[in-house]
Parts: sequence; C-alpha cells; structure tokens
Amino acid sequence: MLLTPAAMKVTDPHVTLQTEPFLRYDRNVVGGQLAESYLRQHGTTPHQRCELDGLGAYPG
Repeated sequence: MLLTPAAMKVTDPHVTLQTEPFLRYDRNVVGGQLAESYLRQHGTTPHQRCELDGLGAYPG
C-alpha cells in the first residue's frame, strides 16, 4: 500500500516512489522487510528521504 496526500494523483506507484520523497519503514522490522522485498522484486529504487524506526500516532 502506498500512502500519499489526497491531492496527489498517482497513476503509477513505482514512478511515484522514484520521484517523490519516500519515508522508509525500518528495514530491521518485519514491516520494513516486507516493503524492502517488494521494492527489490519490482526493481524500484525509491527517492528515500529518511528511515523511520517506528510509527508515531498523530493526535489530530
């Protein structure tokens, strides 16, 4: 699943991953490993902005 702002019109998720800033989930945890596996299987190199070690809740 690719999460983007509602206003962003995504026609090809792989192109979006390569051109828009990508916030990567920690590759040392299962969710991050699954994402990394998907990216490798599809030959997609994301435009990585940072790698997060956890998902914080937004109280808004």
